[in-house]
Amino acid sequence: MMRRVTAAALVALAVLAGAASADDDKPWPGPPACSGVSERIPVPPRGAPRRGVRVWVQCNFAVDHLTIRGNRELSRVGARARLYRPDGGDSLACRKRAPRRANCRGAVGQDARIAVRLVLTKPVCTGAGPWFVVSVRGGIDCDDGLACPSIGYLYSLKTAPLTC
Repeated sequence: MMRRVTAAALVALAVLAGAASADDDKPWPGPPACSGVSERIPVPPRGAPRRGVRVWVQCNFAVDHLTIRGNRELSRVGARARLYRPDGGDSLACRKRAPRRANCRGAVGQDARIAVRLVLTKPVCTGAGPWFVVSVRGGIDCDDGLACPSIGYLYSLKTAPLTC
C-alpha cells in the first residue's frame, strides 16, 4: 500500500514538474512595475524655440493604453510612439486628448521601451519645469503578443521636473 501511495505521489510530482518546465522559458514579470523619464528634445527645427519633450516609459508587462498628463499645455503629440525592442507587430498610436493630456492606444509587449514625442505651447525653459504623470494599462504578455484580458494591470508614475 505504501508503495502505491509513493508511486502515485511521484507520478503527480512528475506531471507538475513537466507543466512547470513548459513555462520556464517565459520569465514571470513579477509585480507590475514601470519606469519613466522625460527629456528635452536636443535639437529643435532651425530658429524654433526648444518646445519638444520626449517621455520614455518601460514596463515589465504588456501595455495597451498609456495616458500622459502634465503641468504644461501641449501643442502637438507625435502620432506614433517610437518603440525600442518591440515584439513583431507592436504599435502605439498617440493623439492629443485635452490641452494637457495625450493618450496612446495599441499593443506593446513586455519590456519594450516606449518614447512619446510631445510639443509644448511654450518653450521648455520658461516658467516651472514641465513634469508628467503617466498612467499605464496592460496585462501579462500572452503568447500572441497582446495583453491578456483576464489579468489587467494599472500603473501610475510621475517624472521629475525638467531643468534647463
